[in-house]
Parts: sequence; C-alpha cells; structure tokens
Amino acid sequence: MLATISGEQKAFNEARRLEQDEQHQAAFSKSLEVPGCEFAAATIARPQAREFLTLLRERSAATPEVCRRLLEAGLLLALRDQSEALAADIGRNVGWNIEVQIESGVNREAKNEI
Repeated sequence: MLATISGEQKAFNEARRLEQDEQHQAAFSKSLEVPGCEFAAATIARPQAREFLTLLRERSAATPEVCRRLLEAGLLLALRDQSEALAADIGRNVGWNIEVQIESGVNREAKNEI
C-alpha cells in the first residue's frame, strides 16, 4: 500500500509540473491517472472545455466511469452548450450510483466502473 501511495504522489507531482510548464493536455491526462485528483483535472480543463471534453471522451476506457461522467457534466456546464438540467442529470445519476456502490460494499479498487 505504501508503494501505491508513493506512486500516486509521484504521478500527482508530475501532473503539477506539467501544468506549471503549460503542458495542459499532458497534465490533464496525468491527473486522471491519480485517484482523487479529478478536481485538479477539472480545473485544468475548464478554460478550454470543448478541447478537454473531446480528450476525455477519447480516453473514456482509461477513466473510471464515475470520474468521467462527473468531469463531463462539469465541462458541459462550462460550455453552456447543453442545458444545466442535462449536466445535473448526469451528476445526479453518478451520485446515485456512488450511493448504491457504497451501500453494496463495492470499493474503487475492486471495481473501477459502476
């Protein structure tokens, strides 16, 4: 477990370095590799929401569904292309799935998608 945490810390630090070097796509992708860094990925993506929404959808198989759908909802809101109701529905569905997952005792390590 300690090795996992150390590896995640290294990946997080790499994502921050990439962001500081203005390598935003690489920083976004690296952030998605680190559990719990979805907020960092969203912060990087929001100013160029359309570009990053495309990138997120292209790598959808590599991103856990819950994370992907929450990021997608946030980027759709940033674009204002879709109604806020659509994004809220995505967020509500993801929230419901998380609640069901917690109640059934399924954890992130055991299952990467809902």
